[in-house]
Amino acid sequence: MISPKSRSKSFAFWGLVETFATLFASFFALAFNFIDFGAIGGTPNEKIEFIATNYPNLLYTWRLPYFYLGILALIVIGFNFFIVVEPKRAAKETYFKDILSKEDLQYSYKIKLADLKFIFKRKSNFFLIFNFFDVIASGLLVAYIFPYIQLEIGVSVIDLKIIILFLVLIIFGLILGQFWLAHWGDRKVQKGDLSGRVKIAIICSILNLPFLLIAFTMSPNVSNQTFFFNSLVVNETRFWVLWIIFTLLIGLGMAFTFGIAPNWYSAMIDVNFPENRGTMIAIASFIDTIGRAIGALIGGFVVVLTGSFSSTIIWTLLVFGIISIGFWIPLFFTAQKDFNSVNEIMKERAREMEKK
Repeated sequence: MISPKSRSKSFAFWGLVETFATLFASFFALAFNFIDFGAIGGTPNEKIEFIATNYPNLLYTWRLPYFYLGILALIVIGFNFFIVVEPKRAAKETYFKDILSKEDLQYSYKIKLADLKFIFKRKSNFFLIFNFFDVIASGLLVAYIFPYIQLEIGVSVIDLKIIILFLVLIIFGLILGQFWLAHWGDRKVQKGDLSGRVKIAIICSILNLPFLLIAFTMSPNVSNQTFFFNSLVVNETRFWVLWIIFTLLIGLGMAFTFGIAPNWYSAMIDVNFPENRGTMIAIASFIDTIGRAIGALIGGFVVVLTGSFSSTIIWTLLVFGIISIGFWIPLFFTAQKDFNSVNEIMKERAREMEKK
């Protein structure tokens, strides 16, 4: 459906919808919450123990919001049967665009199990797919962002400071990260750098670390007017100054985090033939989901050990961020070769179709 020149931007829109859906679901689920977080004192561990003791049925409160959102999802899926039109395969590909504009021509293929061996022979696929370490930290962050705000920052989500934090995340994270960095990846490809999207994804995966690490090291607490794990007590004015710095650092860190996905998914399509792309996106999404789930699981153990959401996020970012970079760097050497190989074969297929 999308031209190769604009793939990252299309995945940016997809990511935007997913992000807003996740935030909406989180706020929707909070409407069913009956705990007064502000009335619970102590460390995050003490708060968790208090909730577990006094609200034993808390875990079951997910059922109603899940049911209502599930009904809404089924209705939307029903509309898709009548609205969405199946696109013509490979119709937007550079070498097939003119040929497939004729109604009687089709880029036809059969999906074969034997194709899997060719997929995994391509080195770029291995490093792109199995780098689920990249989403372990972000999975943990998404899973624990609201407990972090309520139990450690010590403030309700409906508060001016938190509203400013989310505004910065939307402006920097979504506009700068989701769209501008995706557009940058598209521009590099349009200028002839076929591995441009991979390069942008690598840059983003490296640069998000320092901003997020510094931000969570600041570890603010609104009720105590402190920063750096309660070691720095400040007045209201200085707290606001440091809070703005804190939000900007998180915003920039999340901008680079959001910039990874659209370029990553686009690169996955670039290094594969049309008949294998659905398989690759499915495998990649599955591995991606596993990584996020592992992040949430690891977070639960580390929070109990450290007693701090900030410390948990810092250590997870540091450990898995460095491992992830180890998977990104080889793509500098494999991506261009794989892109060229796919392009040459696609060009040859277009010539053969034109002759026929």
